[in-house]
Amino acid sequence: MNKISLKKYLVDALSVLPNSKPLSDNDLIFVTPTGLIYGKPVSSDSSNIPSDINFPIDEICQHISSTYFDTFSCTESDLENHDGYLILTDVKVVSSGQVLFKHEFMVLFYDQIIGVTLGHPEF
Repeated sequence: MNKISLKKYLVDALSVLPNSKPLSDNDLIFVTPTGLIYGKPVSSDSSNIPSDINFPIDEICQHISSTYFDTFSCTESDLENHDGYLILTDVKVVSSGQVLFKHEFMVLFYDQIIGVTLGHPEF
């Protein structure tokens, strides 16, 4: 079994917190080289994908990943330093205090995350 990084382990553990009742109004806030990324993680059962997204983004990402591994005849354990990705909904990207863009979803790669916290975006 391929060991995951401590970063992925911590991010995954923190990403379930906004799905709990007392913290449901919080976003995950990621510090990245580009700036701050605010969003809600897609739960493993896809139950929190907004209804205005009319396609299963989690299934699409999984299919693309599977196709990649089939095409290149490899597995996740063959890839060095591969922790994968996290799917976010209701995303806001902020740099230098300005909202660069808002989008329904984003695929964020773990290797782009410098730090993570919970909070309420004030825009």
